[in-house]
Amino acid sequence: MKKVVAVFVLFVLLAGLFGCQGNKSSKKGGLAQKADFKFSCVAKFLTADGLSKTTGANAGWYLTEQNCELYFESAGGKQNRKPVMTVEANEPGGNAFWTVSEDKLAIRKKPRAIADKKVFELMTNEAVSSAMLGLFLAETKPANIVSGQGGIFLFQGKKYSFAGFFGKNTSFYRAGKDGKVCVAVTEGKKRYVLFGYNYIKLENGGSVPSKIDVYGYENPNEIAQYIIFAN
Repeated sequence: MKKVVAVFVLFVLLAGLFGCQGNKSSKKGGLAQKADFKFSCVAKFLTADGLSKTTGANAGWYLTEQNCELYFESAGGKQNRKPVMTVEANEPGGNAFWTVSEDKLAIRKKPRAIADKKVFELMTNEAVSSAMLGLFLAETKPANIVSGQGGIFLFQGKKYSFAGFFGKNTSFYRAGKDGKVCVAVTEGKKRYVLFGYNYIKLENGGSVPSKIDVYGYENPNEIAQYIIFAN
């Protein structure tokens, strides 16, 4: 697949790397119920000096392990029961932990030292993280993708049909008329395109992408990728 600006985050399920094992419930970020979907990930980010000035090729990457949990409905009051994703990153300077919901990211714990500030900013980018959450929900809890008006989005030479919005800042597109919702486009000063593919089915219904590539909207170079494996 041709790579445009991408946040390429590689999610790889490694036994024993899940944030909570077995039937233990997570109490991080105020979430006390059992997660609906758990996965481990190895996150791969393009470093600030990773882009070759002569060829434009991706020359340097930053790798980190992450443990993630997805909750289709948070434990708040009726008005606040929205989907939430938690992410714990194992950084050289110490663990980091943050929660992601619609249009919002809250860092609960920062590493003692941050090896690459630009990478950490991208890793915890609110727009990208919210769009990723939307991709996980699009084929599992589609009611979270709100209908609206939109056109065709051309991505890597293919046309994708508008599918709806997640929050105020992300538009979603599907492959063909009845295909999966697999493309997310964020708004803001810096725009990103997220592409999900190689979908896997969940035991409790629906499916999620096993790979997500994130691209800058205008820059054609990949900057990260996720490879996901269900527990």
